[in-house]
Amino acid sequence: MNELIYIIIGVALVNNIVLSKITGPFPFFGKFKQMGDEFGVGLATSMIMVISAAIIWVMGRFVLVPLNFEYMSLVIYVSLVAVTAQLVYFLINKINHPVNDGSGIFLALIIADCSVFGTILTGEVEGHSLIDILLTALGTGTGFTLVLVIISGIMKSIELSDCPGVLKGLPIAFITATCLGLVFYGFSGLNLG
Repeated sequence: MNELIYIIIGVALVNNIVLSKITGPFPFFGKFKQMGDEFGVGLATSMIMVISAAIIWVMGRFVLVPLNFEYMSLVIYVSLVAVTAQLVYFLINKINHPVNDGSGIFLALIIADCSVFGTILTGEVEGHSLIDILLTALGTGTGFTLVLVIISGIMKSIELSDCPGVLKGLPIAFITATCLGLVFYGFSGLNLG
């Protein structure tokens, strides 16, 4: 049981895919209209990661490998993630309609988000079990949401401060992401065992 908790904490904090692997930083460079939007995008990305990881694990183990179609895995995985993202988006619209205008912009970013594919392909290559892949996807989504909320909050306070004109926009966002990456690097000394 402890090992399962260590997987989630390890992926969310120690090996945060956005900050340590530099995959999936697209959404936190966007502007959110309301304070809760970044949490919604992070939650949607987490749902897509977990659902896609389950579908792709089953597809890889029981369809692609037995039929010797491993060479088609990337194309099939991209398609499955896109379909899953679209289904999650429709589900969110049905449950929480009307969804504000800002969330539709981020659907394309979630679909093309490298963190989703990084999570799935890492688990696929290393041959993890279904539970390990689902926990890795959940931890990655949690870490992604955490970074998204933190960076969004920092960027909102930077907008209110007196920032030099040269650094406004993406330059300060990259500097902020780098500093946050160093903070998360400090978690690598965390002894989970």
